[in-house]
Amino acid sequence: MKELKRFISVIFFLVGSFMSFGQVTSPEVKCLAVDAVGDVTVTWISAADPTGIFVEYRVYADNGGGFVQVGTESVLGASSFNHLGANANANSVKYIVTSFSTAESLAQDTLSTIFLSVNNPGDGTALLIWNIMSTPAIITANNWYMIYQEYPTNVWSLIDSVQYGDENYRDTITLCNETINYRIELEDDSGCNSVSNIDGDILQDLIPPDAPVIDWVTVDTATGDALINWTESNAIDATGYIILEFISGGWIIIDIVYGYANTNYTKINALVDFQPENYGVAAFDSCSNTSPMGVPHNSIYVSTSLDICAKEVSITWNAYQNWNTGVLRYEVYASSGGAYSLISSLGSSVTSYIHTGVLANKLYCYVIRAVNVGETSSSISNKVCRFVNQPPLPQFAYLQSATVVSDDEIEVRFHSDVSAIVNSYTLERTDNLANPFDVVSVSTGGMDPIVFADYNVSADNQSYYYQVVLEDSCGRSSLISNIGRSILLSVTENKTTLVNLLQWTKYESWDGSIMEYRIFRSVNGVYDSSPVATVPASQSFYQDNIGDLVTNNITGEFCYYIEAVENVNNYGISETSFSNRTCINHIPIVYIPNGLFIGGHNNTWKPKVSLIDFSSYDVKVVNRQGHIVFNSTDANQEWDGSYKEKYVPIDVYVYQLTFVDAEGQFYEFSGHVTVVR
Repeated sequence: MKELKRFISVIFFLVGSFMSFGQVTSPEVKCLAVDAVGDVTVTWISAADPTGIFVEYRVYADNGGGFVQVGTESVLGASSFNHLGANANANSVKYIVTSFSTAESLAQDTLSTIFLSVNNPGDGTALLIWNIMSTPAIITANNWYMIYQEYPTNVWSLIDSVQYGDENYRDTITLCNETINYRIELEDDSGCNSVSNIDGDILQDLIPPDAPVIDWVTVDTATGDALINWTESNAIDATGYIILEFISGGWIIIDIVYGYANTNYTKINALVDFQPENYGVAAFDSCSNTSPMGVPHNSIYVSTSLDICAKEVSITWNAYQNWNTGVLRYEVYASSGGAYSLISSLGSSVTSYIHTGVLANKLYCYVIRAVNVGETSSSISNKVCRFVNQPPLPQFAYLQSATVVSDDEIEVRFHSDVSAIVNSYTLERTDNLANPFDVVSVSTGGMDPIVFADYNVSADNQSYYYQVVLEDSCGRSSLISNIGRSILLSVTENKTTLVNLLQWTKYESWDGSIMEYRIFRSVNGVYDSSPVATVPASQSFYQDNIGDLVTNNITGEFCYYIEAVENVNNYGISETSFSNRTCINHIPIVYIPNGLFIGGHNNTWKPKVSLIDFSSYDVKVVNRQGHIVFNSTDANQEWDGSYKEKYVPIDVYVYQLTFVDAEGQFYEFSGHVTVVR
């Protein structure tokens, strides 16, 4: 052995002496992979041999007694060597690789196999320790060790990673009593992996799971059950949870929930309608290790009292306790027969609220909702109801809409407070807000909405203002509704530009404001079901260009009405109001050709008319002898110059056109048409 060391030293000396003569540089060793029996695969980056003097690679190993040559590789492009019998599963083995050409080059790197030792400290963990491969680390080596675990047999899983320089790792055992093996891998940018030996032991889970953290305890207001929800235990080997309740001064186990992901529980027949209930949760794993009970949480119990004279309900509740972040706010929800609505949001230290202005003879139900800081969890109290036994006052009076039905009728719809007892609803009207309102009609209600009809109007000539006055059953202060104003539409025509100008008074006044105005137009006496245009609430005019319609078979009468559309208001209503209907007439448009070229470009003849009453249309063409050679009552029919299936002679003919417009006015046109070929 001493002779071999001396020989290697001489070789290294000679290599250093002869480097100037261009011998092949030793390769860069990148990876050492230990297999299951302790053999080692050495991987390197092949050397360059531009002059063709390479002889072989020489592989040396040091298993504790110094470097010994363990093999050679004569192929320049080879990049690995399998060292059989390396015994690297017993200790770390060092390796160098040299190149021999004219002489043996100095080795570039010395690498040590990763030797892993797994220790069992008996505390439910496995302690993994291994050596560093080189100091400093190879530049191309990854900065992270990959830690693999074998369980069950022959099934390897990546469980974690640690940085190069931290050659130890503690694994928490989640199995009750099993043989578990480990290995370490370190990747290199060159594409190879260094792999440690395999080591393990019989290991046991002795660590109890972490105590679960309760997210919230809440009440199912429909059933009166208590609901408990918690976050999964941090210990992934937890297999179930123990539910505890504070009863008669002590914590009692009331149930067990199996399954790691089962994180909620329903306590049926809980006493949440009579008192706050306190619950706790503990976890257990597959090895029967049990956590301590986590921090308990309590339900919210709410109660009420009534001041009948002040029409106030006092609401009190206990504080919700033991959120990690604490309570952010308490929300008070109330229902008087419909969906619950938020009536107040209070600070974390407030546990009472007075609900004022409650209506008589109504059942009010209340629920408190606690919200934690961060708003990740909430808790709902029991539901408590209180009947307010007192004749109610009307709480609102809303005139929904005033809409024109005809010139002598305007309909007024009124949204009444159906929960109140009201003696009468009086509809009042004025045509000017500077003047007093006059009584139109009186209703005793009975439905919602209340519909009034005002027949003493001239809706085509002016708009009207309306309001409804309420008198309650006790003679207490009455309410007056908002004022509603009908829409008055006027239309003027421009016979030259074929534009109809619409102007209207804006609707007044809705709670939800005006969404838009829709313009409807009738053609040939028929209104289209869709509006011809829609304009914003700020606009009260529209210019309707009918020029595109004059080529169609339409009369000259155009009628219009306006529909105002309300945004959804505070009462959940979206109303509409219609204006009066008003019409305008345009004079007919007539164009009559003066020639017909049989077989030519203009090979047919027809008067072009629009804005007339087409049921009265009549056209005739007469020859010099006074015979009618063409006659039609169809404004779309053309004359092709024929009479009795033969073309007429070239000549000048006389035409006569008659019709009536939309207003009933008679028109007659005559002239000459020349027929040529």
